[in-house]
Amino acid sequence: MKYKLTVSEKQAKVISFALDFYSRISGGQFDEIFYRFIWKNINDDERSKVREMLNELKFVLTGLKPNQPNMGLGKICEDGKIAYDLHQVIRHQLAKDNPNEPPYSIDLDPPMKYSKEIPAKIEPL
Repeated sequence: MKYKLTVSEKQAKVISFALDFYSRISGGQFDEIFYRFIWKNINDDERSKVREMLNELKFVLTGLKPNQPNMGLGKICEDGKIAYDLHQVIRHQLAKDNPNEPPYSIDLDPPMKYSKEIPAKIEPL
């Protein structure tokens, strides 16, 4: 079954952000939680403690050591790959529609497929 979803540009940006965030967490990038939301609201001592706790959590859940940033797209769960595929499709279209997008932006690169799903399609209305 297929679905059609009509969203505004702002909604598309939020969806893309959420999908990117989910795919990163699926790949073991737990520090993204704090980089994107609360990192700037805590002092240096708290930040160090949080970083240590996140590194321990990352190791327990994924086996990744602190200097290993993530598991790589090849090893994350299928849902994480689907989220990344969707994120790429949305960000690519948003970049194409943005006249101020730098011509060398990675967002203008054609989306690559990592999941087993048929690639999503997006088109401006």
